[in-house]
Amino acid sequence: MLKWNRIGLQFRIMTYVTIGLLVLFGGLGFLDALSIRDTTDQVFRERTALAQSLARDVEQDLDFLASDLRMGARGLNLPGKDFNRAADSLYQLLKLHASSQFFHVSFVGIKDEEGHLLAGVPAALREATHPDPNEIQLAMAQNRPLILRSQRAPEGAIPFALVVVPVAATTEKGQRLAVVADTIGVVGLPAAVPGWGTEYSMEIVTADDGTVITTSRAEQMGKKTSHYPVLQKYMESGLGGVVVHRGPKGVSGGDHLVAVTPLSSGPFYLVLEQPASLALAVPQRRQNEMLAMSLAGMLLMLGAAWYTTRSVVKPIGQLKAAARAFAQGSLDMPVKVVAQDELGELAEDIESMRQQLKRSRDEIEQARTELEKK
Repeated sequence: MLKWNRIGLQFRIMTYVTIGLLVLFGGLGFLDALSIRDTTDQVFRERTALAQSLARDVEQDLDFLASDLRMGARGLNLPGKDFNRAADSLYQLLKLHASSQFFHVSFVGIKDEEGHLLAGVPAALREATHPDPNEIQLAMAQNRPLILRSQRAPEGAIPFALVVVPVAATTEKGQRLAVVADTIGVVGLPAAVPGWGTEYSMEIVTADDGTVITTSRAEQMGKKTSHYPVLQKYMESGLGGVVVHRGPKGVSGGDHLVAVTPLSSGPFYLVLEQPASLALAVPQRRQNEMLAMSLAGMLLMLGAAWYTTRSVVKPIGQLKAAARAFAQGSLDMPVKVVAQDELGELAEDIESMRQQLKRSRDEIEQARTELEKK
């Protein structure tokens, strides 16, 4: 403490002021950081809600396809066992009416409960991989449509969903029937959300390996999504979420805010991405403004504190020098301190004291001189 008290007054005052400002702006920065975090969380919630809304649109289109299959089968003469004609009629019907911005119907077939393909259109895809008979039986047992991953597609296309719909018809042997429809993914999705294109891009990927089956970017079609490393944990847990995918240094594209949500009707995930510089523009701007204002405010207050303490310490130094001169017997140098406050009044009093001491000294010297002359 003794060493601290020997340090200059201005240094001590500035140290106290600096510590106080650090505490003040640290507290304000903490509160602002909480506000920025809330703003970021709000952005995350909005992107999650948008991804869930788009996922519902996809599920709704799949539900419409299943409904069209069921209603179309009711109007066909399936009991007449003309399955090829029935499949062709269903295929033509769906091509006309079962339109979706996310997928297109590529194949329609009729299967029995053992999984045998009784008819299929177009004929070129009849020999492609078919769904497991157990899945056909599951749809029949539950008497509801079943959405699976398709394994067949025309050359150059990417398979999307397989819709299995049990129908109220049987074969000649009394086996129940199901209508199946394969779909392919769409490349170059239209503007389904505000700010589409440079601001947003959307993908639908498979839940098992993250293969892109519908996308707004043709170069990604059929490949594993570039966000799979950060989305894998969500896909393994069956949950959705939002994460910032940090891009590798030196690679164009930068960081992205990625929202992922599962499709409840099938083994797919919808991925909505946006450049982080756009998605997090508001919280990042607030953070930059907070840092700039805090730095400017701290420097301004330190400058004001330095100027104020300097206006106090400088006159004290001048008074200190005058006092030392008095102690050495020098009373000829006037005390010149420019100040309008208490220090100025103290300097005036000391200057009056100097003048009185000087007069007294001069009078004593004069008296001593006169005595020596006598």
